[in-house]
Amino acid sequence: HIDINRTLVQLNRDMENGGNLAASLAKAQAHAIGNAHKLDKATLNHLQAAIDKARQKMQALSDEAATAQLNAEKKLLRVQGKDDELAKLEHKEAIDALRQKQQEAKKMGNNQAVFSYEKAIADTEKAFLEQQKRQEQERFEQELKLRQEQEQQREQAIQKQQQIIDAQVNAL
Repeated sequence: HIDINRTLVQLNRDMENGGNLAASLAKAQAHAIGNAHKLDKATLNHLQAAIDKARQKMQALSDEAATAQLNAEKKLLRVQGKDDELAKLEHKEAIDALRQKQQEAKKMGNNQAVFSYEKAIADTEKAFLEQQKRQEQERFEQELKLRQEQEQQREQAIQKQQQIIDAQVNAL
């Protein structure tokens, strides 16, 4: 019992103070598995609650790290002017969030929410594809306009050169 109490104290301390939570969690789980038959129900429940809380904390840290990494990646793409890649990343992020919510709805047996999330996913996909098409059309139109302007400038330069040649020929 003393060993388990020390393990619980260390696990709680590591959760509060940012110690090596993974090591304390592994030790607590090993004690719980190895000594389950020796522990009274209250101690076992307390140990299980501490283990669950530690797992949640570890998951929260992992989620925060993933969010920080994603935000840094998006910021880098924004600074680099990689708007297409940024849009794809944000689209993937939105779809993943909807799918996660849809899975939660499935677990809870809420079929109406499952279908609503499915429609939201489909609409989000459709909107993204429409936006990509529109942006591609705009790029095409801008490129066409630029080429037309360049052609017009080239023709004007040729006309000026011709006028200069004509003026020199007339001067002779």
